[in-house]
Amino acid sequence: MASCLVTTSSFCTVSDPSIRLKSSKLVHLSNQRSLGSRGGLKVEAYYGLKTPPYTLDALEPYMSQRTLEVHWGKHHRGYVDNLNKQLGKDDRLYGYTMEELIKATYNNGNPLPEFNNAAQVYNHDFFWESMQPGGGDVPIKGVLEQIEKDFGSFTNFREKFTNAALTQFGSGWVWLVCVEEAPGAEEEQFLIAPPRGFGETLFSKNSLAHLADDVAALPAI
Repeated sequence: MASCLVTTSSFCTVSDPSIRLKSSKLVHLSNQRSLGSRGGLKVEAYYGLKTPPYTLDALEPYMSQRTLEVHWGKHHRGYVDNLNKQLGKDDRLYGYTMEELIKATYNNGNPLPEFNNAAQVYNHDFFWESMQPGGGDVPIKGVLEQIEKDFGSFTNFREKFTNAALTQFGSGWVWLVCVEEAPGAEEEQFLIAPPRGFGETLFSKNSLAHLADDVAALPAI
């Protein structure tokens, strides 16, 4: 299920010094608050399921309404619900944005239990945002020029991106990223990042995610 619209909305790094783990204990961010009680009731404020920016039938015939009902309404919702259940057991992660949460729970390559669900929530949010009704055409001029520069042509890029998805074993993610400091390069460069597993997200220093493909065994119905 490939995205139809190239976006430049989100990126995440693991080099942010404001988010570190020391002795397996999280460093609280300046905007983080502890869970408390109001009138004897426990206050919970975690993450909601984001609605795609279009109706569930808007991507037909490429992705059916039934596919979105299952993929977004059940699978994506399941990751959100499971993440909130995990967070409800410990208030140390309360108050983080989703980007901050996945950076913190990535734990410099030693993921905490919350990481997999947080990564899947983030990945799916990005995935739905990178599609639009009537999409699937060549991208906007600046992005197209960079793709042609780095891959030779848009056709070559599409073939390489598709092949990366088709050769991913099982479920997972394929990303197009813009790397600010690619090895041996003096300027920005587009790369197809190696496929990520089912419970992973994109973590790369100085990289900006432009396009995500969710490789899943979910046929269009």
